[in-house]
Amino acid sequence: MSDAEWAAADALEAVWESDVQPDADLQPLLFTARQLTDLAAALPPPSLALTQRVRRLTAAPPRPAGRLQRIWSPRPWLRVATALALAVLALSLFTAPGQRAMAALMASLNLGDGAAHNVRVNVSPDPLRTGPQYTGARAENLANLDTARARVPYPLLEPAWLPPGYTLQGVSAVSYAGMPDWFPQPLYIETDYRAAGASRVGFDLTLRQFGVALGETGRIRTLRFDSVDVTATQEVQVNGRAALLLTLGQPSQDAAVRELVWQQGDVMIEILSQSLSPEDMLAVAASLR
Repeated sequence: MSDAEWAAADALEAVWESDVQPDADLQPLLFTARQLTDLAAALPPPSLALTQRVRRLTAAPPRPAGRLQRIWSPRPWLRVATALALAVLALSLFTAPGQRAMAALMASLNLGDGAAHNVRVNVSPDPLRTGPQYTGARAENLANLDTARARVPYPLLEPAWLPPGYTLQGVSAVSYAGMPDWFPQPLYIETDYRAAGASRVGFDLTLRQFGVALGETGRIRTLRFDSVDVTATQEVQVNGRAALLLTLGQPSQDAAVRELVWQQGDVMIEILSQSLSPEDMLAVAASLR
């Protein structure tokens, strides 16, 4: 979205949350937004089986390596965008061009285990800008997990099983500058585990834990990964919970990163590794307590 479109969205949100009479140019948008919100309430999200069937129509083409996006959507006006996406999905399933476009979808999975605020993971072949981009992460080294637990309002888990030789090497609280005030900081807690004497890689075994709830003002709704990074996806289970295993980069390359993403209640968890097999990553995930 352009800056002008973001400004229009902010203006629409302000009108949406108040009783102020909108300007003439916003009235059609407000009318459409309310209709789409009603549509979103009436239509259920597409099932995973339907998504898998559409995805099998054609294979998504490989794309060169690029950047990774995450979308955080606590703002009410993004419910309008969600409703619009549902309407487009419904239309696309009944047209040939729409089916071809939907077949390009690599993966879409609704995470969660019955929690009220599930997170959806989307992997799309189109690197579209769908939200503001935040850079400048700042990692604060912490003494231990107990110190980290005092910094966040959600429970922090730790693995009861690690591959032989792996030990905890560091705990960090990661914050991002310039984010809106309703984003709690630190944004996530990162724990780094490494094997003694192993070759140095970016992610030997890294565990990240995010709170899905952003205070009382919003929730993390969606994670989006551009396929310019993701070269393979696999739907898996972690203790009966839906999870997604992503490969970033070519699996045959040493630099390839595997990323396992799932949700436990109101905590979203990522495990990243350039060293472990998928089986070991799933074993670590299943042992988290």
